[in-house]
Amino acid sequence: MTDRIEELQRLDARHVWHPYAPSPPGSPPYLVDSARGTQLQLADGRQLVDGMSSWWAAIHGYRHPALDAALAEQLGRMVHVMLGGLTHEPAVRLAERLVAITPAGLEHVFFCDSGSVAVEVAVERETGEVRVPRVVAAVDTGQVVNPDGVRNQIEGAVLQSMSWTLYESVGFDRARITSVDWSTYPILRFNAVPDSVDVHIIDRPGAPFLGCGETGQGPASAALGNGIADATGRRLRDLPLSAAKVKAAIGV
Repeated sequence: MTDRIEELQRLDARHVWHPYAPSPPGSPPYLVDSARGTQLQLADGRQLVDGMSSWWAAIHGYRHPALDAALAEQLGRMVHVMLGGLTHEPAVRLAERLVAITPAGLEHVFFCDSGSVAVEVAVERETGEVRVPRVVAAVDTGQVVNPDGVRNQIEGAVLQSMSWTLYESVGFDRARITSVDWSTYPILRFNAVPDSVDVHIIDRPGAPFLGCGETGQGPASAALGNGIADATGRRLRDLPLSAAKVKAAIGV
C-alpha cells in the first residue's frame, strides 16, 4: 500500500496541477480512496472531514442516494457535455423551469453553486464607463460553520468577477502573449470597487454542510451583463464589457 501511495504522489507531482496550492508544494496531497457524506477515506487508512465539500464538486456530500441514482441514470446515456457551444436536455429542462419562476426579464440561466447576486449599475453614456455602486448577494451553504469565511469568499468572488467581466483581457499577437506585467494589465482597481457589498447568508442549522467556493463569480457576471443591458438598451456578449465596447454599443 505504501509503495502505491508513494508512486501516485510521485506521478501527481509530475503531472497534476493543483489550484490554490504553493508551487512547488510543501507536502504531497492526501490520496483519497473513497468518500461518503462529509467523510474522506484516505489510502493510508486515515479519515478526514471535507469541510469545504471539495469546493463545487460535492456540495451535498458524497454518495448522496438521490444524486447517485440520478447520476447512474444519466451515465447510461452520457456523462456530461460542456455548455460551451453544446447543450443537453437536463440542462434545458431545468433552465426552462427556473425561468418560469423568476421575475419578468430574467430569461437566461447560468448553472453554478447555490447563490444569487444583484448589482446596481451606473453607465456614463459619454465615455461608456461602468460603475457598480452597490452589490447584494445571498448564499445558501447549509449549516454555516464559519460565517466570516463565507462572507469573505463571496465578497472576493464578486470583486474577481467584476474584474473579469469589465476589465481583464490577455493581449497577444501572432507570435506571443503581449500582456507581460501587472502594471499594464487591465484589472479592477480600488477606485472602481463598489461602495458596498452586502452578503446575506441563509443559515440552515442541521442541514448538510455545503460549499461556497466560487459561488459568486457566475451570478455576478450575469448580473453585471443584465444591468448594463438594462441601463443602455444594448446586450453586449463579448467580454470584457469595457468602456470602449459599451460606448460603441450605445452609439454616442
